[in-house]
Amino acid sequence: MITWLTRGSRDALNKLLQRQTIHGTSVDVKALGDKVDLLLSAGKVNEASIQAVRQSLDALSCQIDMQQEALETAVIKSGDAFQARMTTFVRKIEALERMSFRQHEALATLTRVLNTRHPFPTTRGWAASPDLLLFLYEFVLEKKPTVVVELGGGLSSLVIAAALKTNGQGRLFSFDHDAEYAARTTTLLEREGFSDVAVIKYAPLSQWLPPTPSSLAVSWEWYTLPENLPAIDLLMVDGPPENTGSYSRYPALPALTDKLAPNATVLLDDTIREAETKIAETWRDEFGFDLVLRRDFEKGLAILGKLGATHKAELASAV
Repeated sequence: MITWLTRGSRDALNKLLQRQTIHGTSVDVKALGDKVDLLLSAGKVNEASIQAVRQSLDALSCQIDMQQEALETAVIKSGDAFQARMTTFVRKIEALERMSFRQHEALATLTRVLNTRHPFPTTRGWAASPDLLLFLYEFVLEKKPTVVVELGGGLSSLVIAAALKTNGQGRLFSFDHDAEYAARTTTLLEREGFSDVAVIKYAPLSQWLPPTPSSLAVSWEWYTLPENLPAIDLLMVDGPPENTGSYSRYPALPALTDKLAPNATVLLDDTIREAETKIAETWRDEFGFDLVLRRDFEKGLAILGKLGATHKAELASAV
């Protein structure tokens, strides 16, 4: 398809340029012919005038050659540029197709292993993507955290609770700044029988100042969290939304670092966005954590903690 389009566009452009060149050359030739006619009618044709006409023809011929070369170069460059744009476009479409297939596979696996009592909610829009949800489920199954804290809940709450239930141990504390959304997540977990392993809390946003000045901002709108949280083994950061302020999720580690267990893991969603990547890198630098950025996830994922070289390599390649 690309080859055909490029050839077609190149031929069309070439014909157009040829018409323009022929038109311009015809004007020059006509003017030269008029000059010869004028000389003939005046009876002034001699060796000198013939030589002058010959020189004009030579100059015109040289001009035509130069114009033709320039036009051919322009046509080639235009065709190559079009080819490059079409190749980039097709590669993006192919990448989207691969990502879509990956999400379908992850969702199919999730619905099979979770075996929920009710239809699985939609995973599009603001909801966590299927690849992240599957990663969460498998991560909790493998690491068996005792305490999971989630900032910004929803489908991820359901998946984490299901994994904790399967493990037969652990508890989820999920906080949301939207009271209505927190109530909907609570209902979702109750319907699936996960209320015994998960607690969803409404945590309104209020002004938060960092203990030490930050280069990212002066203050933030942050969750009002309880002081008596137990040691956190897994911290999942998926809120608050970016429209609450610049680098809206940065406070998660400064506010909760004293609550993290020694071998805690921190997950930050949406690192496909520049702000979230910057937050993850800032956490790495400020708290001395190892950092793995999973850019193969649909919305990106940052994994932080005292991972060690082996575990870091595993996380960088695990699906």
